Amino acid sequence: MQDAYYSTLDKVIREHPIKYDVSFSVLPSTNINNGTKNIYFDTEIGQFTINESGRESSGIGLYFGASTSHRWSLGNGQLLKLTGSLSGMWYEIESLRRIDGKLSLAYRVDESQTHWSVEPYIRKSWYVSSSESSSSDVKALGISLNYLRQLSEAYSLGVEGLVEDQSYIGKPYMSGPFRSTTFKLEHRASADTLYSFNFGVQEHQPEAEHLAYQGLSLSAGVTKSWGNSFTTGITVGVGKRDYIQNYTALTFPRMDQFYSIGMSVQNSKLKLFDTIPRINCTYKRNHSNVAFYDYQTTNCQISLTRNF
Repeated sequence: MQDAYYSTLDKVIREHPIKYDVSFSVLPSTNINNGTKNIYFDTEIGQFTINESGRESSGIGLYFGASTSHRWSLGNGQLLKLTGSLSGMWYEIESLRRIDGKLSLAYRVDESQTHWSVEPYIRKSWYVSSSESSSSDVKALGISLNYLRQLSEAYSLGVEGLVEDQSYIGKPYMSGPFRSTTFKLEHRASADTLYSFNFGVQEHQPEAEHLAYQGLSLSAGVTKSWGNSFTTGITVGVGKRDYIQNYTALTFPRMDQFYSIGMSVQNSKLKLFDTIPRINCTYKRNHSNVAFYDYQTTNCQISLTRNF
């Protein structure tokens, strides 16, 4: 049975080695820059008025992305995949506009009950330059590891790990390593109902010690198909970030706690440009003891994706 699985997989890759996809999204948001409603920042040396650029601002963004990948079958469920992608984000606020590029090479092993991969990559983001602030352009070299085990017909367990070194061209104090690990459990309760549970650990160590943090996150979700065409999903999440050193002009480190709830919907019978639109919205509330980072936002995404 394993040999038949490998044979089918190899045949699919040989017949369709190259894949393309393009995507477009409209991104309405009540707070596109994660700005605060707070007006003042109280410190040990006085009270300061928060600049308008750091205040809550609603708006609509646009996203366009394209990627291509080439796969090579190595036999026995093994493959190499080279992927390149380029995407862009546009907002009315110039500082939020950017172009993202990524190039990766993945080695993947697919077995009947187990799937794992290792993927080194390089990525870079270019932001619109501004005379008022330093460039936010960032380059990162990293590697991601993924492992998934099918425990039974109903349960699967996975883990994802990521390590990357981030380099900010105009803001070197933000440069440094980032690491994350996420454990995933999925339960297929029935043919049309899927439950998921995620637990994540994150760590960032930039040169500026007051920006270094350790984070935890927990989320749970359910996806439900209704009939042959309608699919909905709901996800709730909580998390925290504990920063290492005292924040600038304060006698204590920054500490964030957040929660979120998201919903998604799509109908396979509703098509636009030969694609199925997907709509999802997420509300997030971030509580912080530093006024700049205390915010709430509702972000929506209306997306179209076409695969070739």
